[in-house]
Amino acid sequence: MTARDESLQAEDVLLFAGGPVWALAWSPALPSDGNDYLAVACHRPGHERHLIGEPAQGPHMLQLWAVPRAAEGQGAALPWVASLVSHDGDHINALAWCPHAGEADPRRLGLLALSRGDGAVCVYTMSRAQPGTKGAIVDEASVLVARLDCRALLGGALPSCLDWDARSGDTLVAGCWDGSALVLRLSGSSIQNAGGAPGLEVLTRIQAGSIALRAVACLPPDDNGEEEGHARGSDASTRLEDPPTMPALSRSSTSAVIFGTACQDGTMAIWDARDPVVPQHTQLLTTGCLYAASWSLRPRGLLCACDDGAVRGVPVDAAVVARDSADSSRKIQTAIPWRGAGQGALWGLHVLPGMDLTAYGGEDGVIAVFPAGFQQDARKRRPHQPVGGFVYDEATQALQVLTVRDLGPSHGLYSGKAVDRLRAVKGTPLPPLEQCILRLAWHPTYGAGQASHAGNRLATGLACGVVRLQTIYVH
Repeated sequence: MTARDESLQAEDVLLFAGGPVWALAWSPALPSDGNDYLAVACHRPGHERHLIGEPAQGPHMLQLWAVPRAAEGQGAALPWVASLVSHDGDHINALAWCPHAGEADPRRLGLLALSRGDGAVCVYTMSRAQPGTKGAIVDEASVLVARLDCRALLGGALPSCLDWDARSGDTLVAGCWDGSALVLRLSGSSIQNAGGAPGLEVLTRIQAGSIALRAVACLPPDDNGEEEGHARGSDASTRLEDPPTMPALSRSSTSAVIFGTACQDGTMAIWDARDPVVPQHTQLLTTGCLYAASWSLRPRGLLCACDDGAVRGVPVDAAVVARDSADSSRKIQTAIPWRGAGQGALWGLHVLPGMDLTAYGGEDGVIAVFPAGFQQDARKRRPHQPVGGFVYDEATQALQVLTVRDLGPSHGLYSGKAVDRLRAVKGTPLPPLEQCILRLAWHPTYGAGQASHAGNRLATGLACGVVRLQTIYVH
């Protein structure tokens, strides 16, 4: 599949998970069996809707899919279910793999954290498929490393989202429906918390929002693994003096856990776990809701998906802040917006680590990509490109899968200029729920150690239970 400008290509395969896909994540491991592994969590048929903050319990399965890698000059085989982990948490709101895969044991894929509908945050140790065990049902007790009952710890609050801190490898942040955020650490000692279990230690609790947190995203390390300050050859403890409304961050300690939060009230915030009272930066991005958040590296910044159809990014790179502050010829935008005419609510967004390629989607059913950046001058912002899409026909109850050739050059996405969105969407009906994109996830290490033509794998989860796997080539 070749895009219209011949600079972007994609390979497609579809799988059916069984229900609305509310979480999916690629394992960072590259096992020698020739497969990539994708964890998928969906809602059970007939149980697609849940009240925010209300616990749910019942039998369900976490799905682990094996996705074969294409051999040189050949296509890849079809994905298959490697294993199913049974649990009693009813549904899973979020999945996150530990960035440090288990290289010591080639059978291991690494640690997988999940937030469940019953209020538990769990960490599983996952293994790749063994010969003769395709689709094997695995009991949770055999893979459970740690478990924390947030309801008992927080007086009824339930986890809504989570992310690993790639800097430490043993620390994760869990956001909750009541607006609080927990910084948790895996521990080899037996630590007993209220409602907890050996293996999880609560480092701190932060009231990060007044209502539900929809996303948390830990600040990733630089590509070379060095601190941002050291990478510039400067004193890491020296921070640029921030302009009145613009953040500038540097990680001054290996023990620091810096993370961003996206709140349902439209507020984003950046926190240092060492200061649980005051955020390093906070900003109201929209009067609606933020649904997803992800960090870019070059330049460093936090991008959020908004329910008003916009992607908004806040730069936190000290060099970018200094550059824009020194230029007094224009008004500084503390949040850079990208939005197309007629673009509906965005529910999923993810930035490809190392390449800063941003993928997003929402109720329109269009998968869009663009290079992350924070250009103050709108003329320098590159148009967004569709790489696929979906249209659901309610009359025939059929889902049409759209390729790049089926879509226009922009298909209503951001085209490099500001638009009047209200005029385009006024009076138009809401799109069918079945075509809505809920989650997107790039494979974090797919191109590592491979030829440049290996591309980058992108997984897209829909409300109808379909998961689309694409290999995206950027030239």
